[in-house]
Amino acid sequence: SSYLAELQVQNALPNLFAHEIGHVLGFGTLFAANGLHSGDPSDSTYTGPYGLAEWRTMGCSGNLPIETEYGEGTAGGHWDEECLDKELMTGIDDDGQEYLSRLTIAAMMDLGY
Repeated sequence: SSYLAELQVQNALPNLFAHEIGHVLGFGTLFAANGLHSGDPSDSTYTGPYGLAEWRTMGCSGNLPIETEYGEGTAGGHWDEECLDKELMTGIDDDGQEYLSRLTIAAMMDLGY
């Protein structure tokens, strides 16, 4: 409850809720079931075609990185923090400064939305 109170003071609850709704809709939680990731927390490669296309549109090359650090609950189910920092679907809270990118929207398209 103290963590929630802190987030409320920072006006960070809306982003926390949006992040968790992303998981409820399948971001990270249904990647393996939909062939978008192996499901192995040590595997850093996302393979969804819409996500990869958006990754290239962003000017990036190589693999679209999934987080492999920070343990169970973070690794394998979020964008890589080092690469995407304040994106809404990384596994690290950024005090309400997160943003929803076209990359996450593309991943939701890969999930069938």
